[in-house]
Amino acid sequence: MTKEEYYTIVKNNATHINEELNVTDDLHLVDDLAFDSLDYTQFILDVEAAAGIDFLNDDLLLGELSTVGHMWAIIRQRMGECADEL
Repeated sequence: MTKEEYYTIVKNNATHINEELNVTDDLHLVDDLAFDSLDYTQFILDVEAAAGIDFLNDDLLLGELSTVGHMWAIIRQRMGECADEL
């Protein structure tokens, strides 16, 4: 998955934002994108499907996973681990 594809997933899951969304790494998932627990769950499922990865439970603590950029760093890490398994 590319960062552009990831940003598209972010946009598609930011359903509570009515304006045109300019996704940046510093956007906060809850404060800026208004993700609730259902939005967050769908977002995680969409990312896992698109990237071909599985997150660890420790990766998914919403309070710990605060920004779009932080999530991207975890995705890149998981994609690297998946590539190492091949």
